[in-house]
Formats: sequence, C-alpha cells, structure tokens
Amino acid sequence: MANQQPRTIEVTLGQLPAHEGAGARPALPRLGLELGELNDELRQRFNLEADAGALVLAVEPGSLAEAAGLRPGDVIEQVDDDDVETAADASRRLSAAALDKGVRLRIRRGKYGHFVVLRKREP
Repeated sequence: MANQQPRTIEVTLGQLPAHEGAGARPALPRLGLELGELNDELRQRFNLEADAGALVLAVEPGSLAEAAGLRPGDVIEQVDDDDVETAADASRRLSAAALDKGVRLRIRRGKYGHFVVLRKREP
C-alpha cells in the first residue's frame, strides 16, 4: 500500500423509480399487494396530501386487496386501530394479521378517507 498512487473515480448519481428503489417494500403475496414509502415524487405523481402511511404501488388482479377495493395510489393510514407511519410498518402489521377474522384498513384516496376490510375468502 505504500507505493499506491491516488486515483480519481467519476461517479454519476441518479434515482431509481420509487417502485425499484429503496422505498419499495416486498410484495405481500397473500394479499396481492405491494407497498412503498411516501416521498415527494410519489406525492406529486399521485396528487397526495398524506404525510404518513403506506402507499399502495400495485394490486394484483383477483387478489384479496383487489376484492377489498384497494387501488394503486391509495395510502394506508391505519391497520385495525393502529396508525401506520411507513410502508414497513404496514407490511409488518399486515403480515401478522388474522385474515380469517378480517383486517380493517383506513385508507386515503385523493382527498377522501374511507375504510376497507381485507378478509380471507371462503374456499
């Protein structure tokens, strides 16, 4: 190491789209749902006013999430009676949820908030 010369390395920084970057969370396959963190770019893209919550990035056709009425652009603000601050928070709560009893979500779609229930379908 004593004879090494300093080197210059050029680096170009960029930002991946939100669904490909660090803000994306693993999909919740049993729900058919992919969540992401809210950031300024996504707030502008989806015309959101929410400061906290989990952004719905994708909903799988035929899934429990679709049956409950969730859509890309919705913001999950509450799982049952617990406030959701981040996508990781929502993902953790939804992964542990008892779907046979049903899980109530408070969501925000645009300027309006409402409730949906995720429930396991009867075979």
